[in-house]
Amino acid sequence: MITTPEGRAIAGRIRRGGPASGRSRSRVLPSPETAGSGNDAVSDSFKTAFSLLGHTGGMEQKVHFITLSTPDLDAARAFYRGGLGWTPLLDVPGEIIFFQVAPGMVLGLFDAEKFVADMHGTTADGKLGGLTLSTNVPTPADVDTTVRRAVEAGGTLVKPPQTAAFGGYHGHVADPNGVIWEICHNPGWRLDDTGRVHLGLVETE
Repeated sequence: MITTPEGRAIAGRIRRGGPASGRSRSRVLPSPETAGSGNDAVSDSFKTAFSLLGHTGGMEQKVHFITLSTPDLDAARAFYRGGLGWTPLLDVPGEIIFFQVAPGMVLGLFDAEKFVADMHGTTADGKLGGLTLSTNVPTPADVDTTVRRAVEAGGTLVKPPQTAAFGGYHGHVADPNGVIWEICHNPGWRLDDTGRVHLGLVETE
């Protein structure tokens, strides 16, 4: 939970997609059954959109925020902002840093103590385990360059760039708080004009 008034206001604006205010606003998307009631064209459009999103009447198949417990927020700031040159969407010193990493997708680095408090103390220590974040780059040479830059920025080399078991090329680097990034060239990964991901097999020797 963001505790400063400025942080609460701006974070509220980000989450709601509108101006910060003292009153929460939310928008409920219609279901495929009720969307466009009385207008068959609109109804069909909504049904197609929901089908593509994997919506079956339950929770939509979307992730808008990935929030990571971060023991050393200052080290994270130096790594991502100073080292890698990322631009924050919101930076609340001592609390949280948000980076937009894709359309509609935000990565949050949340101070570990405040992360635990926000979970009402239900997590033992706020440490991460068994998790990697991955980014795809255009060529194997870009993997080499990105891994090298991440290490120069203060990251720790976990796995040197090499041919991957699936046929692509990748390397792994841990940020100063132990978050492992996979820097990958995967020829089987493709994003079409609608933003939909396509995954195909990669030929291996």
